[in-house]
Amino acid sequence: MAFQAIANHVIIFSAQTVQRYFLHLEHLTSNQFKQWLDNCLEGYANPPTHLAFPNNVQSRHWDLYVFDLAQGEVTLYCSKGWRIDAKKVVTFTKIIRMCYPQVDKDFEITERRGIGPRQRSDWECGYFVLCTIEKILRNQPLKISDYRMRTLVKMMRDELSLYGESLDRNTVQ
Repeated sequence: MAFQAIANHVIIFSAQTVQRYFLHLEHLTSNQFKQWLDNCLEGYANPPTHLAFPNNVQSRHWDLYVFDLAQGEVTLYCSKGWRIDAKKVVTFTKIIRMCYPQVDKDFEITERRGIGPRQRSDWECGYFVLCTIEKILRNQPLKISDYRMRTLVKMMRDELSLYGESLDRNTVQ
């Protein structure tokens, strides 16, 4: 899935979208990327208010860039408090303009960089991105006490264990 629309107000792009965009840049004579985006957007009648890009940094950390289309701002949600990457903002803006040509403004980088709770280990960033997306969609404050990271990790471990057991049963048959 290229991205997911929730309540037709926020569209969350996947890392696959960005990978396809870079492949598109290598083959500029092809319009396959634009056709792929158009197919993905088909059926979404209402334009979004926000666009979100989960971003993997050098295969070692996940953060989240959120573009507010009405305010013309981009904010980085990063559980390590890193600074925003201006090159990423340019790339994401180009993708946004391909999807929504009417968005012709330059996005202002907010001073609220790296906001959100901080992770305590080196492996929690993906969970933080998922929790942050959920809180943004629900318009809830970003407080560390609400993230319940241990509960989330236990729930994910239990679900993966059940999935592994079902795989084992299917291979035995």
